[in-house]
Amino acid sequence: MIKITKITLFLFVILVGIAGGFEMRDNFIDFDYLYKEFKNAKTPRQRTDIIMKFSDYREKSLNFLLMKLESEQDDSVRADILGNISILMSTREDAEKILPYMHDSNCRIRFSTLSTLVMFRYKNINDLLKRTILSDNCKQVKALAIWSFGDMGNKKVIPFLEDYKKKNNDEQINKAIDRTLEKLKKPTN
Repeated sequence: MIKITKITLFLFVILVGIAGGFEMRDNFIDFDYLYKEFKNAKTPRQRTDIIMKFSDYREKSLNFLLMKLESEQDDSVRADILGNISILMSTREDAEKILPYMHDSNCRIRFSTLSTLVMFRYKNINDLLKRTILSDNCKQVKALAIWSFGDMGNKKVIPFLEDYKKKNNDEQINKAIDRTLEKLKKPTN
């Protein structure tokens, strides 16, 4: 495990900037410089090269945050990373890299992970949502899984939700089920 310190982070920013060819000022990547460079580019090839610098930075940042996620010990920092990492993700495969965090003991970490997996429509999302509803002990995570079914519009889960509601005695979860069932049973135009 790599221990990330302020110095390591500072060096990472500098290395990313050098590797990506970014203009560095006060230890930050100067996006204004890149924007001006893009605006002043004379050819489509020059503009494409500048766009590639941005995407290269996105990929390096995503990999850095995934590495940091593995080594970070503080749950609140890990949850914050998971809550913001989806901004850098661009594919379902990127999102699947965080799937192991659905088994974390921290509720906020599981919530952030599930939010990202739902947003990117993880390939086995329906099974994951059902397992979460049946087994997660955190009401917020369970409610998110229920609401996600409604947002996805998957009418096939209506019997599952109705059956779960009969077995469940938690009022808040049952309200979430009712709202989701109402949404799923609405006729579509």
